Amino acid sequence: MKPAELERQKRQLGRLEVLMDVMFALMLYRILSPLPMPTEEDDWVWEFGAILALGQEIGPALLMAIIGVVLIVIYWLQSNKLLGNLERTNGPHVSFSIGQVFFLVIYAYAMAMAEDFDSPTTRALQSFALAGVGFCGFFGFRYAAKERRLLSESISDKEADALKISVLPEPVAGLLTIPLAYLGPWAWELGWLVMLPIGRWLRRRHDVRYLEEQ
Repeated sequence: MKPAELERQKRQLGRLEVLMDVMFALMLYRILSPLPMPTEEDDWVWEFGAILALGQEIGPALLMAIIGVVLIVIYWLQSNKLLGNLERTNGPHVSFSIGQVFFLVIYAYAMAMAEDFDSPTTRALQSFALAGVGFCGFFGFRYAAKERRLLSESISDKEADALKISVLPEPVAGLLTIPLAYLGPWAWELGWLVMLPIGRWLRRRHDVRYLEEQ
């Protein structure tokens, strides 16, 4: 590879990191901005009854927002880890990242739909979108790690393999929560907890495979 092309791909990686950070920051703002705010006339700071009334009003929306914020922060941290262990990027890898941006836009659209009417379809669309974000990140990093195409020298093959596995629980949970969306909001919300046992199982499977290869 020519030095000029290598330098260009390194600069493109920096621009890609900025793009992803901006997109995730916009998503956090998009999730929190629709929450209603008390007015000064409500005197909500001093009146306990007003606080309870406000809590009852925004309770479901607040719970949805909390779930959304937690998931977006998780994906944001994953994106930082995946991109932070690369030396450069190229066209195919950028395509996976653009795929993440596309699914983030779908997620924002589903959140906007949920503001007007909360339905199984809006919840299923959110799960589908977040699964897409996660799988695009996974396949993008797998492409970058194959034959160490784009990996930084500071990360070993074992660490890269473990990192690749670590980002799978969330998109897998996204797929599993799609049918749960039609069982009701509580089933859908609690369904995201399945990422915890999935993560433990994947890490244990990775450790066993690594020991067998020694």
